[in-house]
Amino acid sequence: MLVADETNPSWVPRWITVRRPFLYIYENEKDTLERRIINLKVTQVEYSADDNEIFGTHKSDTSDTKAPESGKLSMIFSLTYADRKIFMKTGPNSSKNEIHEWLYAIDPLMAGEIK
Repeated sequence: MLVADETNPSWVPRWITVRRPFLYIYENEKDTLERRIINLKVTQVEYSADDNEIFGTHKSDTSDTKAPESGKLSMIFSLTYADRKIFMKTGPNSSKNEIHEWLYAIDPLMAGEIK
């Protein structure tokens, strides 16, 4: 998954695991040190396939605005907690099922509302 935040606005690949109630961010799949731990119980989650809906005027990267292939798309998740905000983006060829699995891992109640 690609990750960005206010201190690093560029998308960088990161390895993410969810073991509720925490989301762990690692540098890569082999990294043994968590680079960030987020408590999902106190996190507000938003998601959209539209960059502008999530970023508003804060992010101007429109390189992914092409129409997706049939059944393939990219989804952006915004996680707000305490005084921080982090953005996570699935790959451009993610299936709807893969995106739903990420949403379910991050916020099962929200995932249940849209299935």
